[in-house]
Amino acid sequence: YNEVYKLRNAAAADVATTLTTFITNSLSVYQGANFYSAYQQLQRNVIVVAEPVSNTVLISATPFYFNEIKRIIDKLD
Repeated sequence: YNEVYKLRNAAAADVATTLTTFITNSLSVYQGANFYSAYQQLQRNVIVVAEPVSNTVLISATPFYFNEIKRIIDKLD
């Protein structure tokens, strides 16, 4: 899924950086321990990009992570 998420309070760059760091760190725990197959790792690919002019965050994620990412953004914003 791809979505543009408009932030109300938080800065888009801050949210994108926080999300990217969180996702990278949480997934590296599993990848380092070889818990997931290549297919499962592919399903967990998440891209978060800030667009500071409109204060939006562009999200690209598989259905596995999409709702979780949106929930985290709601909490951060």
